Amino acid sequence: MKKTSIIVLVYAVFAFAICLLISFLMKNLPVLLPGEEKSYIISRAFLFFCRFLPSLVFSAFLIGCAIAYGKNAEKARIKYSPLIMSHFRRMMISSIVIVFIVSLLIEVFVPYFEQRQAKARIKPVLFAEFMSLSHEYFDKGQMNLAFEYSYNALLLNPKDKDALYINEHSGAELNSLKMVLDRPEEPKFVFTPIKETQGETITSLLKKAKEAAEKENWFDAHYYAYLAVEVGSEKDLNLDDANRLASEAWNHLFDPTVIKETDEQILFRKKREAYKTFISGDNIEAYYQFLEIAAFSDVAARDPDVSKFLEIARERVENQCFFVEEVENLRRFEAYNNIYFAVPHDDGSKDIVYIRGITPVKNSGRTIQYVRGFTLFTYSKEGRFQRSIFVPYAKMLSEKASMFDSSAKAAFGIKEEFKNVPYLMLESISKNDRSERISPVYEYDADYVKKNEPFLSNYFVLGLPMKDFNLLCDTTAGSLKMNLIALIKFLPKTRQYGYSYEVYNSDFIHRISYPLVMLICCIFMACMAWNYRLKNSQLFKFKWIFLMPAITFILYFVLECGLYICRMLNYALVVMLGAGAVYVSLSVLVLIFIIVCFNFVSRTAD
Repeated sequence: MKKTSIIVLVYAVFAFAICLLISFLMKNLPVLLPGEEKSYIISRAFLFFCRFLPSLVFSAFLIGCAIAYGKNAEKARIKYSPLIMSHFRRMMISSIVIVFIVSLLIEVFVPYFEQRQAKARIKPVLFAEFMSLSHEYFDKGQMNLAFEYSYNALLLNPKDKDALYINEHSGAELNSLKMVLDRPEEPKFVFTPIKETQGETITSLLKKAKEAAEKENWFDAHYYAYLAVEVGSEKDLNLDDANRLASEAWNHLFDPTVIKETDEQILFRKKREAYKTFISGDNIEAYYQFLEIAAFSDVAARDPDVSKFLEIARERVENQCFFVEEVENLRRFEAYNNIYFAVPHDDGSKDIVYIRGITPVKNSGRTIQYVRGFTLFTYSKEGRFQRSIFVPYAKMLSEKASMFDSSAKAAFGIKEEFKNVPYLMLESISKNDRSERISPVYEYDADYVKKNEPFLSNYFVLGLPMKDFNLLCDTTAGSLKMNLIALIKFLPKTRQYGYSYEVYNSDFIHRISYPLVMLICCIFMACMAWNYRLKNSQLFKFKWIFLMPAITFILYFVLECGLYICRMLNYALVVMLGAGAVYVSLSVLVLIFIIVCFNFVSRTAD
């Protein structure tokens, strides 16, 4: 079968060269960014080539086998002769290799190049959107957002003069207003807001508070005494001491006799006001106040109280919302676009979710997903609108379901069997400018509000497991292009999330049976080749050079019609048999495979 392999390879290379030439000559390119034309043309040529690849391979395989079978064909005088069995073994090896290569190209490379094309087409749309927003915020004087969107625009088109202008001017404006904190090199306290008391007891915290009081460090004294009160219970013997010390430290902090308007006392007064905000639980305002104090002077920036409580406030803020500057570090393109699904609830209501784009980013070993254009609609069991939520950007984390209490689980539809759930931070602020704050927009039906208290929060939890959300992201490629393993996992959940089980299952059957269908076609081509084999005295038929393209196009239409009929039959089987359709379909194909194999080995020279 060496000649057959050479013929198939040469014909495939020649066909790809023709596809590449046609793609270069075609002028109907979509709107692309500068420098994307050649890449798009090559991708288009490859996809055009893969579209005809099965028929190209089968026509070349037919001619190659017809040439190979002409030699000593007269020895095949009986069925299952040694000659025909030898041809069968070689033909099967060649067919399996061909089917493997074709399936690999169809399943792996075609989706990759289609994704490249889709990204190339969406680049101008994203660029126009980013430029429109950068102009809007630049005109409004919101330089942080103007810089952010112009930065994203430059990632798409680095040489655009308009984007460069806005980026340079907004960046210069930000640099002139930027608060630079010159932190001391000495070791800093590192706190995590939810775990500020982790590993601590009321005794250990009270000891720290007393040590700080002895040094007249009343900020630390009150802070640790305050935490001791929070950790302790009514049964703790040290609770009274903690309350007394917290009160004493507070009185020292707010003793009016110590207020003197020297630079040192101005700093003390500002720290005291910021600390009061910090203790009240207004973490965002406390963060900005300590940030402003740090920018007050070099002495203030090095002040241990300022450094410490600024760090604590920052980490508390990061657990409450996210900074708009974080989106500056997004990857060049979003990994997923146009994600939509339904989340059913036990009361019969449904959340309809639409997300315009998702960008996963690795951060300290954890994957953070930045969600663009998050929209959620809730409908009752009867189909009545209840509420909607919209936010231009959200930050999604995978959080353990066990961290939520029973009321939160009931509100968001978190079930006990869920391990991790998608947790979305809906509010974002600027690192340096308190005026820049992006909050979610809520809308409620008037009748719904009369019966239920409206939910207005800066976070939201989707009532589904995180692994299911990842599967829903994979569905953006479509049932024919998404990862096959992901498709298998998603099949039992299609109806739950608002997708058609029949469509996804029929496409699943089509994909797993495709290699077997191609193998059957190869054997059928070999059977035809035996009928049209060359005579011993012939080396080649010149007319085949002109017939091969015609055979290719005929086979293309025959294959397309055949595969379409197979998909329709698969769909009908799924409707009638459900999950059992895959076994029936594969059984029928295996039977056809056995029949064509016996048909080939029973060939004789007559």
